[in-house]
Amino acid sequence: DGLGLCGLVKEVSCDTKILIFSMHQKEAYVKQALNSGAMGYVLKSSPTIQLVEAIQAVHKKNYYLSPSISRYLVNHYLKATETLPEKTGYDSLTEREQGVFRLMAEGSSTKQMADLLCISPKTIEKHRSRVLKKLELKNPMDIMKYAVKIGLIDPQLWE
Repeated sequence: DGLGLCGLVKEVSCDTKILIFSMHQKEAYVKQALNSGAMGYVLKSSPTIQLVEAIQAVHKKNYYLSPSISRYLVNHYLKATETLPEKTGYDSLTEREQGVFRLMAEGSSTKQMADLLCISPKTIEKHRSRVLKKLELKNPMDIMKYAVKIGLIDPQLWE
């Protein structure tokens, strides 16, 4: 897909400027495109002049977003900053515990985590236990809800 290709292009040629031309308006797609190295994101439903403006902006090494996306992101940002907690329990986890938590949220088994992190399953179980205790979580559903709440998982990408 285009978003996957975006990251590959940036790996091969970091000077290449990328503009995404997409029908998807969801924040998760825009965020993923920008994180992958795109400098612009234009909706296919946009007037031609916006595409021209985007090409010119990206050519000059400026970012460009379709106006409707910009409005949505600014409104969403303002709402999110009003309700954003200053610090989450996740922030109190060690780097290793955060890694284990992310794998737990993805549904990885103890063996999969141990293999991926090159540590023993027993050590994984210790980390898992500490994470659940620190975050006061009890089961996989609690883990998933918490991961969505803190923005670690974006449910919009599931669709």
